[in-house]
Amino acid sequence: MMSLNNTVTLMLRKFKRNDEHILGVENRGSINLKVDGDMYAGHIKGAMEHRHWHEFPHLLSKFDITVHARTIKYFAFKGSLATNDTILFRSYFEPAILDTYNSTPVDLHVWSQYDQIRIHKATLKLEGFQVYNVTTATDALNRQLMYAQNFVNIRGRDLSIKPFYIRTGSGIGAIQLVFKDLFVNDLSDITDRTFEKEAKPLLAKKPHSLIDPTYKEFLKFFLGETSYDLTQYIQEFGDTSHIVKMIRDPKTHELQEPAHLPVILLFLHIQLILRKKRFGRINCCP
Repeated sequence: MMSLNNTVTLMLRKFKRNDEHILGVENRGSINLKVDGDMYAGHIKGAMEHRHWHEFPHLLSKFDITVHARTIKYFAFKGSLATNDTILFRSYFEPAILDTYNSTPVDLHVWSQYDQIRIHKATLKLEGFQVYNVTTATDALNRQLMYAQNFVNIRGRDLSIKPFYIRTGSGIGAIQLVFKDLFVNDLSDITDRTFEKEAKPLLAKKPHSLIDPTYKEFLKFFLGETSYDLTQYIQEFGDTSHIVKMIRDPKTHELQEPAHLPVILLFLHIQLILRKKRFGRINCCP
């Protein structure tokens, strides 16, 4: 089996015994994983777990299958003459979500199993969290990179922050922290223009006027031994000073950087250009 760019190719044996294609999905974690998929060629006919096959009443073009913790589930696919026995589908794992309603510290072995944590008026404390930052960069610059890449955003009444962390012996991970109902009003009800022109300046200058008063005691959160201030994230998110306004060349009509960029903005701009060249289009950039 080979994987590239989030795709999986199953290399079939030259001589097969039947018209089935079997793909095993292993869940090594301690929580269940849910797989949703759409078939573009072929169908899914059943699944096996713990040596027990479960065949669906009919061939399916869509599937929604749970792979239980610490198990392997095998998916059985069937091709057709119309598609030259090709199996093609697109699937994804539904994000594993943890809801917290109190300020009890969350153990590393618990939170690291999840993709998203929803915080409901509580002080979040993630034990063993080693924040991953750009080498030698300041905390302020690392936050600016998060804003530029849309890793900090507001959805409705929620504030979402997506920090990166160092996995124990297995690279870099990311987890989305969603502070539920942090704001008094649903900010998705206003137009983008109003949000940029009116809401953002208010977030930058008077964040507490938009924050729900019941959150007053829960504006700090802890990643490992380090504390972070939600108010600071909100203010900096609303501040537009980290956005570089490009200049249009009157002759070539190409966009160019201003002649004199502050050092922090110049570094940020270079980082995003390098990232774009390496990974292609990026979600958001100054």
